[in-house]
Amino acid sequence: MGKKKPSRATVGIYDLKTHASAWLDQVEAGRTLQISRNGRVVAVLGPAREKSESAEPSPWTGWLAVRDRVKPLGMTMADAVREGRR
Repeated sequence: MGKKKPSRATVGIYDLKTHASAWLDQVEAGRTLQISRNGRVVAVLGPAREKSESAEPSPWTGWLAVRDRVKPLGMTMADAVREGRR
């Protein structure tokens, strides 16, 4: 049986800079890296989440909902903002 790589590895900043492409290939494959400087972990680099897994909604979600309500009234977003200030 082949050895399975651990899902988390610690890599020094110099090694990461020197071999960035190879480390990113491993991250893309699902591995998480702890990045250290002078022997102390300062960051964690892991695979990107799929869009559907995003925990935070887009900050534009609220504005887009307002825009969709305002357009049928024949107003632009700027008009709606001006209207709200009166």
